[in-house]
Amino acid sequence: MVMVNTSVGLPDANFAATTTASIGAPEFKSSNTGYTVSGKEQKVPTPPGVAVSMTYTYDPRYPPVGSNLIDWAAPFFTARAPGIAAALKAYALSNGVSSGVYTYRQSVYVSGRTTPMTLFWQVVSMADGRHFSQDPQLLPDVPAYLQFTYTPKRIAEGLDTSWTYPNAGKLAYRLVKQDLSPLTGETLVDTNGAFDAPVYAGTGPIPVGCSQDATSGDVSCSQDFGVRCLIDKRSSANCPTTFPDMTTLMEDLVAVGGTLDYARALSPVYDEVDDPERPGEKLQIPRVAVSIDSRSVSRGRMFFFISRGGGREYIETGTVGYALRNQTDRYRVTADGQFEMAGQAVTTAISPTRAFVKTAAITGSCASYQPDQIIDPFNTVQIYNWRNDTVNRLSAANYVSVATLICQ
Repeated sequence: MVMVNTSVGLPDANFAATTTASIGAPEFKSSNTGYTVSGKEQKVPTPPGVAVSMTYTYDPRYPPVGSNLIDWAAPFFTARAPGIAAALKAYALSNGVSSGVYTYRQSVYVSGRTTPMTLFWQVVSMADGRHFSQDPQLLPDVPAYLQFTYTPKRIAEGLDTSWTYPNAGKLAYRLVKQDLSPLTGETLVDTNGAFDAPVYAGTGPIPVGCSQDATSGDVSCSQDFGVRCLIDKRSSANCPTTFPDMTTLMEDLVAVGGTLDYARALSPVYDEVDDPERPGEKLQIPRVAVSIDSRSVSRGRMFFFISRGGGREYIETGTVGYALRNQTDRYRVTADGQFEMAGQAVTTAISPTRAFVKTAAITGSCASYQPDQIIDPFNTVQIYNWRNDTVNRLSAANYVSVATLICQ
C-alpha cells in the first residue's frame, strides 16, 4: 500500500503544511487512526494529484466551534475524494502496489476547548477502482464529556425565606474527563426557571408540557418536559430556544457524551438535639454548614531583629450557611441526544451563604498546622482542629468542605 500523509500546523506556525509518502504493508488501527504502515516502510515521492491543499484557515483569536469546522470540512473533502482516489489508483497500477491511502491531519483550535484538536480525514483507493472515505472527524487528545446541572426555580418554593437557594432556576455546564474531573471552568446561565417541570394550577391556560384529555378534560403534565428540552431543544416546538441545549453544545464543543443532573427535591437538613429547657425532650434545629474554600500560610518576613520565618500569617476564606438536602436525577446522554436514567443522588448544599475572610498571626512552621487546623469561621480567630471542634461544638459533618492548607 502507498500511504500519503498531509499534516497542517496551528495558526501560530502559519498553518505550515507537510506531505510525505511511503510504501509498506497496511494495518488498520481504529476509526480514529485508520490505516497505517505496519513494520518497515520505503519513502517515495508524493504521487501526482494526491497532495492538494486542504488547509482550514481562521483567526486564532476567534477559533471556530466544532460544528462549524465540520460543516466546512465535510463538503470540502467529499468533493475532493474522487480525484484523490483516482490519483492513488493510477499510482498503484503503475507501481505494483495493491492500494493507496491519503490521510489528512490538521491541528486546530476549537472554541470552548483548552487544548488543540486534530481534524482527521482519510480516503482509501484500491487498484481495481473501488474507493471509500470516512466523514471528517475532530479528535481530542483527551475525550471530553459535557456535564449539565439544572436546579429548577420552583424547587426553592416552600423554604424559609432566609434559605433562598442561590442556584434556583439556573443552568450550569462544563466539560469534564471520563472520571468527571473538570477540563474547563463552569458556565452559569440564569434561565429564570425556563426548564422547570410544568405545573397546572387547575384554572387558566394549560402550560407547555401539559396536555388535556379530550374526553375527561383532565390535564396531565410531563415531569420530564424540561429534561427533554435541556437535552435537545428540537424535541418539542414549545422548548425554550434562547438557552443552550446539550445536543448542540456537544456538537460545538466536540464532546463524546454527557450527563444531565436535574434536581427534583430540596429540603433543609435538621439535627436532633437535647432541649436545654425541657430535659428528655428533643429539638429539631437547622444544620449549620461550613465550607472552607482556601487555607494558606505566608512565608513570613526577614527583619534585622526578627528571625527568619517571623511574621507568618494564616489566611482562610469560605462560606457559612445552612445545609440543604438536594435530591437529583442523573441522565446519561449520548452525542446524538439519546438519553437514559443513570441513577439518583442525594447531596448536601449550603444556603444561604455568608462569605468570610479570616486572618491570624502565627508562629512556627506551616507544617505544625497541617492537616486539620483551621481558623474559627465564626466570632473568634482561634485555631483548632475542625475534626474535634471544641470552640463551636460542631460535628465534623457540619464542615461540608475543607480545602488543603497551602504553605507559600
